[in-house]
This record gives sequence, structure tokens and C-alpha cells, in this order.
Amino acid sequence: MNTMNIEIGLWHEKPLMKKYSTVEMKAIRAHRAFLKECEGIEVTLVHAAESWENKQATEWRRERLREEMAQQRQEILRHKWIESEKAGRDLGNDAVRDWLSRFAASWRAEREELEDRFAEEVYAS
Repeated sequence: MNTMNIEIGLWHEKPLMKKYSTVEMKAIRAHRAFLKECEGIEVTLVHAAESWENKQATEWRRERLREEMAQQRQEILRHKWIESEKAGRDLGNDAVRDWLSRFAASWRAEREELEDRFAEEVYAS
């Protein structure tokens, strides 16, 4: 691909930034670097995103979801243990429902914010 095509591709990057989360953009940029280094292909970010979607996105998202669910489960079990200790008995699924209703949304939002902030710091360096 010649330099002119790469520069033209930059014009399309703004809509791309809206389509993907900061963490996904980090994965796409890594895929772009892989294409350049290992396969000797210089591509625009748009083309790297298309390639990433076709080759890696599904498995990347599955793995990310697995990790997130494991971390969330840990938080739920921690909450269940703490609340059961306070109550002096095993609260079981009541503690799970309590965590889900009180903390799940904020936990996810905080986690995404931290991931985005970390990804932005990596881009800046």
C-alpha cells in the first residue's frame, strides 16, 4: 500500500474511534503493528480494524468477557462472604442479588473507565 492510501485512510479514523471502545482500539492498533512487523503490510487503521474484526475480534471479545465474568464472580463472592460474616450466617443468593442490585452497574462502569484510562495512557507514551 502506498503512502497516499495510508494518508487517505486517516480521514476515516474518527468514525472508527466512535465505533470501538478505547480498549478495542488498543487491540486494533496492536493488530496493525503486527501486520506491519510480521507480515510486512502497511495498512490504515480502518483496514487494520477490518482485518481485526475478521481474524481476532470474536475470540478477543470472548476472552475479555471470560476475564470480566471471573473478576465479577470474585467480587460477588467477596461481598457474599463479608455480608454473611456481618449477619453471622450464610446469606447465599440473597447476598448475590444484593451485590447485583447495588454494585454491578457501578463496578462495570468503573472497570471500563479504568481500562479506557490505562489504554489512553499507553497511547500517549
